[in-house]
Amino acid sequence: MSGFFDLLGEASGDKLTIYAGDIRFVPSDDEGRNFGQISVLSSCAALVRVSQGSLEIGSTKEKFVARSGQSHLATAETGVE
Repeated sequence: MSGFFDLLGEASGDKLTIYAGDIRFVPSDDEGRNFGQISVLSSCAALVRVSQGSLEIGSTKEKFVARSGQSHLATAETGVE
């Protein structure tokens, strides 16, 4: 399983939550737009690149906030086949 999608969101009061296996992604910049890309590398790993704003990343293994200009390899203990 692999693939990617672009994340584009505006602060509208409602937060879009994206799940990839047991990894959760939530835009955390309430002041404006969030731009980024999430590449699903396997059932237990996803690479996040944030272009603008910030993104909260959470799983059973970690919690992290990726900010504008940062990349982060998010991993999970278990994946979904």
